[in-house]
Amino acid sequence: MAQETREQKKAPQQRGIESQQYIDDEWGRKIGLLSPQIAAEPNNVALLLARGEALLRARLFDGSHDTPNAFLDFQKAAEINPKDPAAWVGMARAITRSELPQNGAEAANFEAKKRAYLQKALDLNPQFAPSLVEMGWMEWEGATGGVAPLSRLASIVKPSPENTAQLKKAGILAEEALQIDAQSGRAWLLKAEVLADSNRARDALEAYKTSLALDAVPAREALKARVDAFDATEASADALLYLAVLEPLEQPVPPDFYALRARAKFRLQDWEGAAADTDKAVESAGRGARRAAMLVLRGQLKLQQNDPVGAKTDFEAAYAADPKNLDALDVLRQIYAAQGNFTASIRVSNQLLEQRSDAHQVRFLLAMLLAFTGDMEGSKAAYEASVSQVSRRDVENQLQDVTKNLKKAPTFEPLLQAQRILQQELTKRG
Repeated sequence: MAQETREQKKAPQQRGIESQQYIDDEWGRKIGLLSPQIAAEPNNVALLLARGEALLRARLFDGSHDTPNAFLDFQKAAEINPKDPAAWVGMARAITRSELPQNGAEAANFEAKKRAYLQKALDLNPQFAPSLVEMGWMEWEGATGGVAPLSRLASIVKPSPENTAQLKKAGILAEEALQIDAQSGRAWLLKAEVLADSNRARDALEAYKTSLALDAVPAREALKARVDAFDATEASADALLYLAVLEPLEQPVPPDFYALRARAKFRLQDWEGAAADTDKAVESAGRGARRAAMLVLRGQLKLQQNDPVGAKTDFEAAYAADPKNLDALDVLRQIYAAQGNFTASIRVSNQLLEQRSDAHQVRFLLAMLLAFTGDMEGSKAAYEASVSQVSRRDVENQLQDVTKNLKKAPTFEPLLQAQRILQQELTKRG
């Protein structure tokens, strides 16, 4: 087993278990209980396997798992009893994707070693369900990249026949494992993920529920990841179904949960339900940035419902709660400009530009606002800094606004000058 030790050094730097700080939950406490026992019985395979599992499950304070030390426990268990399949499966699980070398050849070597560990477990016991499950997870990772559903939405890579075949194989392995051990929460979770990735969200939900009952934490995390993806793709009906399963587990219910549900209800035109949930989101958000984000959401929904007065109140409250909230600043500058309160719109626009100097459209509109107030020097500087970065449509829209305001003040020279500049820009663009 000396070779594994050398390869393990390629993983993130290991620190002794005693020097690590684990979150004080069930698994973190289990590590604390098992470590003194292992110190007294260093060759006790059952204790090593138990602590290895705890190390895989426990979280460090940075949110990561202590997989290097988990690997060492499983490795030692395999050295003491090479015929124990659980030790080999444990080593395979501890070689996580995040620890794979970036070099293609080395990564392939790690993948091959992971498969070899799992095959060794099956050779020892062909009916060892955990090995089948982990082989299924490897196929699932191959098909999906092993990343969250929301992250996959940004990928420009289309599913290939190879991906589809891997996903199908993962499902078959999950079913085989469940025939051997129907109480495997990890197998049910694999089945759920495969179904969800096969566009069978309703069937997947039933598998998620079973997984939740058997092993709640990973199933809950997977459900939340699916809800985020449903929210991004506006699959609102599915989002509501999944949120209904999650709600009893989210106590007290966090504001982000209410926000997700409000967006789903709004898209389904459940106006009252959406309003009720945005109210709950604001009420539960406390102070500061979180409260500002929830107020922005409620303000956006009010704008959609043609309630500009209520929306303005919420956006101003969001700004008061967090003066750096970009969404609040962006909407407020537009509301103030539409109301003719150019001074307020200029103030808010400048605050937004302090945080987003590359917001060229904001700077372009600021140029016109400054012209409306007679500050032609400031207007010229803002215009020259932004005009090359905005679209023809932006120029056309701004010319319409200037022309509209000229009807109220037909002799106001700053507006006449702005009109000439915009007309020249459109002529130049052809």
